[in-house]
Amino acid sequence: MIVVIIFLSLLIPAILTDVIKFQIKNTKFPSKFKTSSFDLQQFLTGQWQLDYENALHNLRNNESVTFDKGNQYKIQGQLCFVMTDIDFNEKKKELKWTKTKYPNQKHSRETLKIINDKTMEGTDDIGFKLKYTKK
Repeated sequence: MIVVIIFLSLLIPAILTDVIKFQIKNTKFPSKFKTSSFDLQQFLTGQWQLDYENALHNLRNNESVTFDKGNQYKIQGQLCFVMTDIDFNEKKKELKWTKTKYPNQKHSRETLKIINDKTMEGTDDIGFKLKYTKK
């Protein structure tokens, strides 16, 4: 009897913890990120502010960014990069792309986590910490 009570006292909190984690996980993101019909181009539409910093070089700045025609990356309205090798993992809410300059020269590879419908945070492969915020 004591063994059964001990077993249940360990099992019940474990089950409740998983149920709570499941509920928190499902309320963390808006419902449009939970469907298989997530439209990345629609999500990126509009003005974004990119705050970036590189602690190693003591560099911090921001810029106004728009994403146009699905893969054009414009800064202050001027085409600066074409995003190539775009990869979106809907389950992890992770977005990766390569910023490419003309003519076909890689600038950086960004890995971003979609925090909510107005924020993406991550890093790139040249040492910058990035935060995109929708205006």
